[in-house]
Amino acid sequence: MASTTTLSFVSEPETQQQKAHNLLFKTKAKALAARTVEQEWFSYIAEPTDPSVDALVYWQASNARFPTIYSMAIDILPIQGSAVPCERIFSSGKMTATDQRNRMGGDLIEELQMLKFQFKQNHSLSFTQGLGMDEKIFDLESLGKQEIYSYVATLK
Repeated sequence: MASTTTLSFVSEPETQQQKAHNLLFKTKAKALAARTVEQEWFSYIAEPTDPSVDALVYWQASNARFPTIYSMAIDILPIQGSAVPCERIFSSGKMTATDQRNRMGGDLIEELQMLKFQFKQNHSLSFTQGLGMDEKIFDLESLGKQEIYSYVATLK
């Protein structure tokens, strides 16, 4: 039996530019449009970089030269660079949806998260706000127990 040898290729890790190039050009775009985008890409890569220039200002000035990459940049630039707020939300959600509360639906978890946020912002809950009952409740709270019982008895 003849032995077969397998050649294994050790590939170099892709650079950021190669990854971006593959993302742009390994799509289902038409050949003509891909050539235009590819030319745009190589023109962009060939430009010298200046770290002192604000990215938003640069892309506003480069809109006509790199329209495809500009549209991608405008989508990507607003993305927040930090994951801390996202991590806080997941941590807060983990405290709400514990193993003992695993059957709560998404709506209830959302409502509980909103309530937790309101409490952390020092907002209190008022179940009678906007119902015109504030004066009546204040009057009832100022009465003693005996007066409350007699007042409730008059309502029946």
